[in-house]
Amino acid sequence: MITTRILEFAKSQGITGYKLTKQLNLSTSFFDKERNSVSGEVLQRLVELYPTIDLNYIVTGKGEVNMLKNEIINLQQQIINLQMQLYEKQQVFG
Repeated sequence: MITTRILEFAKSQGITGYKLTKQLNLSTSFFDKERNSVSGEVLQRLVELYPTIDLNYIVTGKGEVNMLKNEIINLQQQIINLQMQLYEKQQVFG
């Protein structure tokens, strides 16, 4: 559910559901029930407040809750690849 994933993001940022409802100008009961959809306006405010949130994850459940996590994973993979290339060159050239 979309609301569950939004709350998961909030938790990853150390934010309570109550604080998030206040930041988004929503009723404090907004997250009390599961929702399969939220308005585009709510999603827009969410992205404006938290630009690292992955809306693809929020809407579909695919990906990571936080885009920075994806970027970190990609950078780690690039580092591993570069280390492997360096190791291979060291083996060839001694």
